[in-house]
Amino acid sequence: MKLNGLRIKCIGFSVTTFGKPNYTQVMQNYFDERGVNVEVTHGSVGGLSVDSLPYLLESILKKDQADLVILEIATSWFSLIRKNENEADKYLELIVNYIESMNSSILFLNMYRKDIDDNDIIIRSINKYAKNKYPVIDFKSHFRKLLNESGDDGTIDGVHPKQEIINWIAKEICKKIFEDVPNYLTHISELKNPFIYHINTFNLLEQDAYIFDNHSGLTFECRKIHQGEKIIISTEQKIRISGIFYLMGPDTNQLELYLDDMHINIPMRDSASYYRRLGYRYLGVHECTKITLEHPIEYLDVNLTREPWEKVESLCNYVVGFSSHI
Repeated sequence: MKLNGLRIKCIGFSVTTFGKPNYTQVMQNYFDERGVNVEVTHGSVGGLSVDSLPYLLESILKKDQADLVILEIATSWFSLIRKNENEADKYLELIVNYIESMNSSILFLNMYRKDIDDNDIIIRSINKYAKNKYPVIDFKSHFRKLLNESGDDGTIDGVHPKQEIINWIAKEICKKIFEDVPNYLTHISELKNPFIYHINTFNLLEQDAYIFDNHSGLTFECRKIHQGEKIIISTEQKIRISGIFYLMGPDTNQLELYLDDMHINIPMRDSASYYRRLGYRYLGVHECTKITLEHPIEYLDVNLTREPWEKVESLCNYVVGFSSHI
């Protein structure tokens, strides 16, 4: 793999696009200043949607689009909400298999999160998959050293780095690429069970659609569901449902979801709903023949931490679709 002409895609959670500039932009500037023809792009989602990442990869990365994927998943909430190491292995296997099937190599970033052990289940899974195959840059020790020596770990909240640390992270990644990229091998594989990665929309988008762009590499169509509206999806054969994608934002409310007779209430509004972002709710794996989506009249009252970025006149839920596997 040659450095000149290298195409890099940074995939991860909020740390990937945090900062002005974020570390992907600092990387691009680093290469530009040195006259090296390297393209750095990114695709990310909030860490609360950790379970959703495998389903978002189709929107983030296409075949032969990137030579190298810089994968940052160590700051997600996975280890806070999931404790089974086999689940972590399966989660990472899905992500790695997809990236390899797109003809991309991988560079792992072990980023820091104060409230997660530095050798949590995701890090252990990364070390299993990276061993003798992909390089890993471990930033955790640097943050932990700062914390132990000065009481300041270099972040603003235990997760998101301060700007000077972002700049340092980007330069360390670039140095690693300059040193090791000629030795990288692309481990191409066949995409196993491609249906796993699809988001099933069940023809929801045929009417009243809304286009959402998170400005971090994700664009989706969503179905608007107005207050008091009910949508019923019926199928002749049983379908598998494991999660639901939706938007959170200044006009969203809550959704009453029925999988056959099983009822699940899904809040689509929280204290950070002053801006629009992708949400995901893991439901466990269920099989059903009838899905009912109902936007109730009842209003979910939430105190926002900031004023909404856009004014709204009526409540509206936005449903993207459903996952069907993990």
